[in-house]
Amino acid sequence: METLLDILKYILPSLVIVLVLWLLLNQFSKAFKLPFEQERARSDGKQVLKMRLQAYERLSVFLERITLDSLLIRENRPELSARQFHQHLVDSIRSEFDHNLSQQIYLSHDAWKVIRMAKENTIKMMNGALSALPNESTALELSKQILDLQIESSTSPAQAALEFLKNEVRTLF
Repeated sequence: METLLDILKYILPSLVIVLVLWLLLNQFSKAFKLPFEQERARSDGKQVLKMRLQAYERLSVFLERITLDSLLIRENRPELSARQFHQHLVDSIRSEFDHNLSQQIYLSHDAWKVIRMAKENTIKMMNGALSALPNESTALELSKQILDLQIESSTSPAQAALEFLKNEVRTLF
């Protein structure tokens, strides 16, 4: 029993010293890391903001490219029939959309929903224009019909979505 007490006399103070040293080193380590972690968090935040802004920029370009007047000028194919030209335009919009699909992770759910709706409504307008024409119509007649439909509507779907994006970007600052 006496040997056990002798052993405890030496071990107990050593354990207390080790515990105190461990606590001090742990606190020192946390205090030393804190400024570096705060700087890294600030840097990461700046990087994420930069990536979000780039996503908004890319999707703004997408919306500008699918505005009907821009699309018709850029994708002009007078040698095609109205049906072929319609399919070409729809394929072009879908291709542009697919190219920018990954940008949705940087946008709010509402912003992505508005962009999808702009794409779908633009295609619906083109579908409506095609259905109003006879089967033997040309690409030029389809273009005219699409532009007439756009003039009738107050704003194009892409322009409305672009305004939504601009307003959302303003909230980031």
